[in-house]
Amino acid sequence: MADTHKRARRILRTLSAEEIKAGRPTLEGHPVRVGRLLFALLQHESHHRGRLAAGLQVMGVRSPQVFGVAGEEVPSGR
Repeated sequence: MADTHKRARRILRTLSAEEIKAGRPTLEGHPVRVGRLLFALLQHESHHRGRLAAGLQVMGVRSPQVFGVAGEEVPSGR
């Protein structure tokens, strides 16, 4: 997975602003901007991470943090 992530980052760094704004056909043949496809991938990943976190919580397992602190670690302000 780490290799795939490195490869994707390497490819994405080569995209120009024009390429990100350019339209590409979907599987159904409808044009969609590359930037929109990338954003959809991010949303999709976030959705699945949330589903996994919810499932782990139901099982009593704390989900690992990707970045930052867990909600439980944020001071309550009291």
